[in-house]
Amino acid sequence: MLFQAISLTLSLFILFSQSATIDRTISVKDNDPILLKLVYSVGIHRINEVIGDSMWWIPAGPNYSATRTITPISGDRHFTWVFKVLTQKSMCSRSSVPESNVKNCKLDVSAGKRICSVYISYNEKNEKNTMDSEVYC
Repeated sequence: MLFQAISLTLSLFILFSQSATIDRTISVKDNDPILLKLVYSVGIHRINEVIGDSMWWIPAGPNYSATRTITPISGDRHFTWVFKVLTQKSMCSRSSVPESNVKNCKLDVSAGKRICSVYISYNEKNEKNTMDSEVYC
């Protein structure tokens, strides 16, 4: 009986906390694991496509001013992430350093910096096939 009461309380708490963020834009902490995954798996790739330099441009700091919105669409949850990345040219060449290793690149301290705004949206159930992104630097 006690287990059922605890289980029901926990289920209601989870349901309430998830529904409280539906259709609302919320701030996301800079160390959020999903945010960091998006920064390095989508953001850096798209930022470098837009900048078009031969060297990797990478985050120059850990602050992203990120927000997330969850919207129900046809019974699925649709996520929209918006964040800013202060980027700076690195010492790593795009032709010789794979994107998966950019976290190890050193910044070119003599290079200028750029702020890039990144917009990423996707459907929860089919993340890879529904992902869309825009970047403005």
